[in-house]
Amino acid sequence: MAKEPEVSSSQLQPNAADLWVVAAKALIGSVPYAGSLLGEVIGAIIPNQRIDRISKFAADLNGKICHLDQSVFRIKLADENFTDLLEEAILQAVKSLTDDRRKYIAHLVSLGVSLSEKHLMDLKRMLKILGEINDAEVLLLRSHIPTPIGGDKEFRDRHKDVVQKPYCPVGADLERADKDAIYDGYLHHLWQLGLLDAICRRTSGGGFLDGGKMDNVLRADDYKINRLGGLLLRHIGLAECEEGNFWKLKAT
Repeated sequence: MAKEPEVSSSQLQPNAADLWVVAAKALIGSVPYAGSLLGEVIGAIIPNQRIDRISKFAADLNGKICHLDQSVFRIKLADENFTDLLEEAILQAVKSLTDDRRKYIAHLVSLGVSLSEKHLMDLKRMLKILGEINDAEVLLLRSHIPTPIGGDKEFRDRHKDVVQKPYCPVGADLERADKDAIYDGYLHHLWQLGLLDAICRRTSGGGFLDGGKMDNVLRADDYKINRLGGLLLRHIGLAECEEGNFWKLKAT
């Protein structure tokens, strides 16, 4: 009789990634509706990742789509464009550090349930842009929505350390200068992504007040939100559209 091959003790040990996947499915499956559906695609994309973040994301997504018939969501899971969006969303949720970020992602994904193939591609582009900016930059972008004087006081007071330009006079200490540089860097990054437009003041002679160049663009005196920036904020639930305008603050 042929001798059966020996099996090492290491071969009998369950794979660590497999254990994470099992734990993920069990944890996420405890979230009604969205959790059980996400569990169907989770095994292939998040082994060894932070399962607790996915659980919170599943709960946020559940709150957005629980009013829908499950069959609607299952049909979308057969759409490669939607599952591609969902996979990217899960990967971003794994790396997210805040509850707010997961809520942004869940809101964006929930919009895709009712969108066509073309619009799903646009939605994925929005998700990619979201993945390129940090939470401070999201708040800075949100702070550029035009509002009546004093109409956004609660938001600005709550996030003043982020959205208020640091006071940095000539000769300021290193800490103030560093904060000012980071603030300007965030705004410039939003401009580079096409979410803000630069404003450069002209002199009475038609020239520019500051003739310095930065990345082939005149150094900006200020920035204003544009249509793409408003579109991103709407897709993550921080703004909404109104007639005659591309955005307005979302009612809370």
